[in-house]
Amino acid sequence: MRPSISGIMCKESEGTEPGNDKKTADGIQNNAQKKNENNQDRVDKSDFGSECQPTKCNSKNSEHEQKHDIKWWFEIVGICFEVIGIGVAIWVAFLILDQYQEAVKSTKVFDGQLREMRQSRISDERAWIAISIPEAVVESNTVSFNVPFKNSGRTPAMNVVPWVNGYSDPKLIPPKDKFPNPVYSSLILPPDSPWKIPTRGLPNAIPYIKSGTYYLAGTIWYDDIFTNHHWIQFCYRIESDFIVTSPPIHHSCDDAENGQNN
Repeated sequence: MRPSISGIMCKESEGTEPGNDKKTADGIQNNAQKKNENNQDRVDKSDFGSECQPTKCNSKNSEHEQKHDIKWWFEIVGICFEVIGIGVAIWVAFLILDQYQEAVKSTKVFDGQLREMRQSRISDERAWIAISIPEAVVESNTVSFNVPFKNSGRTPAMNVVPWVNGYSDPKLIPPKDKFPNPVYSSLILPPDSPWKIPTRGLPNAIPYIKSGTYYLAGTIWYDDIFTNHHWIQFCYRIESDFIVTSPPIHHSCDDAENGQNN
């Protein structure tokens, strides 16, 4: 026959004394307290491992700040050197530019002086054609003229082509004569050598000469030994009694038009 549940409970309760129950409760409380202390010790140890002591932390912070300050000063010094370098580079660039500009100016001045010297040498050595007053030659009822000219320069005049024509009206005289085409002959005129431009007999010129309205106008083309081309124009008025004057027309030369003196 099985014992009842109430009987078993009564036996268990009967076997447990009041003093033993108190000891058991105290033991449980002590064990719980020890576990809490152990857990707290573990937490403290783990915290101690992650944290440092105040003196060590201050020392590490000081070293870190010193390293940061040194690095900052190095950066400042580096920036200063870069700024100084840029300034020096700019100064050197301006100095080189100024020297270059001065060199260019000096070169231009030197080139100008060389051109002036060369032009002065050419002007001194080249051929110059000078024209004199025409000479009239009267034969019977005709008249002809010779227009003398010479090379007053120091070197020969090359490819000399003289040309002259008579006009009864100054309005018929062109501003510039056209170069003859074709050229049948040309000559070389040495220095100080005279020459004459002859004209054929003009029977109709005498009436105009007596009235003072006859003109001789022409051009002489020539080259110098420096292969430069030149020309000179002239005009003369033949008045009554064969008096020759020089009217202010048809007088020019290439040097005058180029701004040089003939």
